[in-house]
Amino acid sequence: MVEFSSKLIFLIVGIGLLTCVLASVKDPEYSKPLDEMVCQYSKEMKDKFGFLFEGYGGELMCDVKEVDVSYRLYKSYTLEEIRVIIVHAEKRLIELLNTDVKIRPYLRDYPATAKNATLDLTFHDWDLSEGDMGVVDVSFIVFALCVNGKIVYYVNLREPSGWKSNSPHFKEVHRETFEEACRIVEKQASTEK
Repeated sequence: MVEFSSKLIFLIVGIGLLTCVLASVKDPEYSKPLDEMVCQYSKEMKDKFGFLFEGYGGELMCDVKEVDVSYRLYKSYTLEEIRVIIVHAEKRLIELLNTDVKIRPYLRDYPATAKNATLDLTFHDWDLSEGDMGVVDVSFIVFALCVNGKIVYYVNLREPSGWKSNSPHFKEVHRETFEEACRIVEKQASTEK
């Protein structure tokens, strides 16, 4: 019985010490400015493209190595349309990272590039908050990801009617570097003028 009570006391003291240590850990200096920057960016992207914020994170332990932001859009787009959206959105995210004077000193890589900014977009054809679990037509992109300087586009392999009972399965349909996508978008813009 004495051995059990000494173990219990040791456990209680250990939990108490751990709680004190964890309570004293402060957020990094760049945490609040990064939150503010992501809020500003999210508002701009909502106004410009209709992005609905889902979350952000990244590799942010000791400095800002990578910022990851996730958004949902309730509209169908072709790969070409998504490419234009991603190029503009990714460029703006990189610009904000590089120009924010409160964040810039904490960037591991300055200037930040597409390798330091991850953008993921999920496309739905109606609002999931209303209880429907639909995705866009299978011929359209349902997920696009710009990560480590590459953009990858996915389509859904399940028909919307099968979505409720089965988990989605995605198929990669195209992959390109961010630089390639920028060149394509710039070329399209110059020919449309």
